[in-house]
Amino acid sequence: MTHQRSNSVLPLVFCLALLGCDRSAPTPVCLSPEVSSRVAPESTTGCGVVLEPYAVGASVKLVIPGVDPSIADALRYEASDPAVLGLTPGDGGVRARCLAPGRSGVAARDPDDGHAVAEIELECVQATDVRWEVGAKLFGAIESSPDVPQVVVGGRAPILARLYAGDLALRGRDAATLVSGPAHLVPSDFWESTWVVLEPAEPGPSEVVLDLGGGVRARYPFVAVAAEDIARLELESAEHGNAGDAANVYAQGYTADGAPALGAPVRFLIDGEEIDGRGEVLQYVLDPSHRRTVTAEVGAAVATVEVHAADEEDARVVASDALVCSAGGDPSVGFGAFGILALLLRRRRRR
Repeated sequence: MTHQRSNSVLPLVFCLALLGCDRSAPTPVCLSPEVSSRVAPESTTGCGVVLEPYAVGASVKLVIPGVDPSIADALRYEASDPAVLGLTPGDGGVRARCLAPGRSGVAARDPDDGHAVAEIELECVQATDVRWEVGAKLFGAIESSPDVPQVVVGGRAPILARLYAGDLALRGRDAATLVSGPAHLVPSDFWESTWVVLEPAEPGPSEVVLDLGGGVRARYPFVAVAAEDIARLELESAEHGNAGDAANVYAQGYTADGAPALGAPVRFLIDGEEIDGRGEVLQYVLDPSHRRTVTAEVGAAVATVEVHAADEEDARVVASDALVCSAGGDPSVGFGAFGILALLLRRRRRR
């Protein structure tokens, strides 16, 4: 390295020395996928192939653990097979996108002498199938996923689309695109997949079509039902913690035949005062000194539950897609996300 560069890379050399990677024996450390997944980066063995490969079209940010982002940005990144992986350096690492099936190494190199500072090998596989998981089932709000779910008109119901190649699970964030259907897609870092948020505008049979690349398409049928078809609502509250903490009421609708109606645009009231918004979850501030009545209405179905809530001005209504997107790493839902997740997991354990 030149004397001019030595000061800027000194922290990097120090970090690598701590990892047993000094300049006399420059053994590369591992580039690591930056994900908030339930699957920790034990999915990498040394600097070898990620055990769960990525779907063609998927993208992943790779970082050097423990290295300052400004130093990482000063490195030169290269793919051993640019036809398999496309690289976009910046923001403290490099984003790799799977372009075609195959394997490719990614190396972060010193810009002066070209030695590998960090590296990893990724495998890209063409997805051939989608395994769909209803968000309400995944979080324990309903007991089983219907083969053809019912989704309430005017509401939003999240469905997790997990990509597979045969029986091989693929990491698939950003890999699928929406071809048609009343829905929008939300990428999930937590699940390393994509949420398909169904949002029908009129009753009747419908379907969503996804393009998985390589000429492969996946279809997801569902039936949209009117809010008036909901025969009953079930409410459950979760009040854990101290005054001032977030608390929640979750509403699940059912049709006359007992089938769950997903994504119901429920109207909530606290002591008769309507809370703005429509959705299955009421979030409020816990206040053990106040006892209030929460009323939920959708169509002709009405249900009530007693809660300990502060003023209604501190409450809000969110739809379940906000719930699952928050659990997927989207901070937009704000306060109460973890309280809702605890509620739903508690429902699952109790059954």
